[in-house]
Amino acid sequence: MGGNGSILVTKDQALYASPLSVNVKGTVGAGDSMLAGFIHGLTQNFDIPTTLAWATACGALAVSQEGTQAFEKSDVEKLAAMVLISIIR
Repeated sequence: MGGNGSILVTKDQALYASPLSVNVKGTVGAGDSMLAGFIHGLTQNFDIPTTLAWATACGALAVSQEGTQAFEKSDVEKLAAMVLISIIR
């Protein structure tokens, strides 16, 4: 959903992650970064809202950089803490 946030649906719940306000410099790798954040959350046994927050933070960091520059785990941790997660159902 890009700048409109994201939705995660499981068999038990549907969650909405509000978008983070970042200066968009490019979209290359945003989806891949979001998926990487999601997979990281799953492999670390984070709960689903925290996993979605990590995915959201990774996507936001990806678009805030030009090209495919890497970002630091500490940056993800800071942004993930700022993601607002709402229960849709």
